[in-house]
Amino acid sequence: MTFDDHVRAALDELPPDLATALKNVAVVVEDENPDDPELLGLYHGVPLPERGDMAGVLPDKISIYRIPLEESYPDPGELRAEIRITVLHELAHYFGLDEDRIAYFLGTQSTGEIDIAEGRLAAIQVQLAEVQHRLEAAVVLLGELVPLLARALGEDALDLRVGVRSG
Repeated sequence: MTFDDHVRAALDELPPDLATALKNVAVVVEDENPDDPELLGLYHGVPLPERGDMAGVLPDKISIYRIPLEESYPDPGELRAEIRITVLHELAHYFGLDEDRIAYFLGTQSTGEIDIAEGRLAAIQVQLAEVQHRLEAAVVLLGELVPLLARALGEDALDLRVGVRSG
C-alpha cells in the first residue's frame, strides 16, 4: 500500500457515526510542514464545537506529513499504525479535543506501545461519538427553542431559522 492508501484506510476504518460527522474538512497528504519538519500531522481550522454557521467558509484541513512519518517509522506495520494514530489525533482536534485529552487516550507511543495505543484509539472513538451526540442534541434543542422565543417575543420581533442537514 502507498502512504496515501494508508491515510485513506485510516479514514475508511472510522465508525460510520464519526465518518458522517465529518463536514467541511479535507484530509491531505503533504511532504512536511515547512515551519516544523518533524511534525507528523496538523489540524488547520475551527473545532466543531466552536463553529457557528460556517456558510461559505473554506473547509478545514488536516495535513498528514509523509516524510517525518516514513523516516520515524521505517517498519511498514509501525508506519501504518502511526498513520492511523496521526489521522485520529488530528480528527480529535477537529471534534474539539485538546492535546491533554488526546494524550490521555493515546499516550506516548513507541514501538513497544503500539498495541496499547490501538486500545486507546477505540476509547477516543467513543469520546468523539459522544461529542457528536452532544452536538446533535444541542441542534435539536436549539430547533425547539427558536419557535418558543419567536412566540414569546412576537413573530415580527424575531426571525431565526435553524437549518439542519442530514449527512
